[in-house]
Amino acid sequence: MSKRTEWDAFAEALAAKPERRPEGAGWKERSELADALRLTDSRVSERLNAAVRLGKLERFEGLSVRDGRLSRTVWYRPKKR
Repeated sequence: MSKRTEWDAFAEALAAKPERRPEGAGWKERSELADALRLTDSRVSERLNAAVRLGKLERFEGLSVRDGRLSRTVWYRPKKR
């Protein structure tokens, strides 16, 4: 039987980490917006970043499970005025 290593503990802690998603309605992932806008990845990024800078969009950086792995995910929604 092998000894439990520091990496084993780290991997278990990472796997147990819960998703962190935005609360409330109206949030869309970057990929959803890219499909809707029908633009290339770089153009979508430019437009989303510009809208955040101008105060038109809110941005939430969180965690979601994709293909069984915990991944960083960014959500956007129109900012309430």
